[in-house]
Amino acid sequence: MLLTTAYGDLHLLGGFDVSLPTGRYSKDTLVTPGFNYTTVAPQFALTWLFTKELEFSLLSTLGFNSKNGATQYESGDYFDVDYSMGYRPIPSIPAIQISIVGYFFEQFTDDKLNGNRFLDGHRGRAFAIGPQVRYQFARGGITLKWQHESAVKNRPQGERFQLQFAVPF
Repeated sequence: MLLTTAYGDLHLLGGFDVSLPTGRYSKDTLVTPGFNYTTVAPQFALTWLFTKELEFSLLSTLGFNSKNGATQYESGDYFDVDYSMGYRPIPSIPAIQISIVGYFFEQFTDDKLNGNRFLDGHRGRAFAIGPQVRYQFARGGITLKWQHESAVKNRPQGERFQLQFAVPF
């Protein structure tokens, strides 16, 4: 459920996301389609349109995880912020936007196994930054982005490349 409003050039969004334990899960299988636990995640986002060419956006999420009943493992709760500073450099083609994008992820509670702290808490952390190019169609858009991850702890680290395509339906 998401609610949105706008105050002039400031656009706000608030709500929450719920991820349920769906799909077949087996603790003995290397790859499974789901994590077998529930996550409830309140979200808040804002976009500020400084000018027709320049915008700034943030999306913050708090994730609260339940225990995986099959493994008795509980991933710690986390805070995540995605950010974007976008610029439309060609006034005659405002559909093209070039941005600096990234995210900050911080796990603020310990992982637990059978109700006890796992290892040193196994708290994850990461920061990413990189360029993005977006072309906005009349109904939809396409985005290409690359993010370099750094300051990573207890998570996979690497380069993140994404090609996104969106259309309303």
